[in-house]
Amino acid sequence: MRKIRKKNKNRFFLYGAVICLCVMGVGYSVLTMNLNFQVTAKKKHMNFELGEIIYFNPETGKECIDYNDSNSTTGNTRGCMKWYVYDNSNADYVNVILDHNTTDIVAWNSSGDNTTMLEVKNALDNDTNTWVYGLNPRLIEANEIATVTKNTSWNSDTPVAVGSDFFYFDSNTTSESDTCKSSDLTGCKFGWLYDRIWLCQFSGCPNEEVGGSRFDGYWTSSKATVTNSSGNDQNNIWVVRNTGQLGTQSPEIAGTNGYGVRPVISISKPLP
Repeated sequence: MRKIRKKNKNRFFLYGAVICLCVMGVGYSVLTMNLNFQVTAKKKHMNFELGEIIYFNPETGKECIDYNDSNSTTGNTRGCMKWYVYDNSNADYVNVILDHNTTDIVAWNSSGDNTTMLEVKNALDNDTNTWVYGLNPRLIEANEIATVTKNTSWNSDTPVAVGSDFFYFDSNTTSESDTCKSSDLTGCKFGWLYDRIWLCQFSGCPNEEVGGSRFDGYWTSSKATVTNSSGNDQNNIWVVRNTGQLGTQSPEIAGTNGYGVRPVISISKPLP
């Protein structure tokens, strides 16, 4: 009689263990790939370049994809809008500036006082009253702009003489850069700082103003002390001009070719 061979239970156990390990390995690889994708996606929303564009809706507090050029019309405060990164030094949030004025022209303070924002603050509050809490809408500081252009020796608090109370972004001096002036705009690196201001395209901004408003730029939150030829101090405000300059202006100016409101906000990282 032929001897019946017993089944090798150990062999089946070994096969089962190998299959289980293979399945676990595949699952671990898929999980790892998914986590890597998530980490990469988050990193993409953590590191930003100066002037990088972010499309963000301040009414929802989220990134958006339904932007169109009409959303950059002077005076628009709603919907998916275009923002430029101007400061990415903080690990928790990124600072961005809008690509257009939400108010075209308004006085900084009609009384001439350069220590307290008045009309411009009221306009800012009104322009941003439908935005979500926590964005901290405000006006950009003059020193923040100097940091962007790497004008390291400059400080907004230092008194300046008439005729020296401005600097061009691309040269950090009172003289235009050879490659960022009306005859040659090939080297304009900071046109996004004065984007969509009336006639800015002749000084190297990326886009023309939309809406037909004749304004020369926007206010900062920083006061300027300008000494005139008689040795007297004028209490002015630092402004961003359509010519690619940071200059000064009297706080009560509010007529044609005046200055307006361009909000900056802080968006948490990673972008919501």
